Amino acid sequence: MTSIISPTPSGNTANGTTVATYQDNGNSAQRWYFVPTDKGWYRIVPQNAGINSLQTLDMRNGNSANAGDSANIYSDYGGLNQ
Repeated sequence: MTSIISPTPSGNTANGTTVATYQDNGNSAQRWYFVPTDKGWYRIVPQNAGINSLQTLDMRNGNSANAGDSANIYSDYGGLNQ
């Protein structure tokens, strides 16, 4: 069985949408863009938000995130947790 990161089953990309793992079902809500930044790293953007979207993968506990913390989708603000 293959699992991938996915937003909620409804494909919601609003701030605070929890990201979880699900079995791949071919849905666009399970696809992501890796968008390069001018700082040398990548933003991870949900495909169904659009490649030019400011929505990005975000660790819930901010810059103090630890192993096992959960991820969500949030507007890009340049935080180290994004």
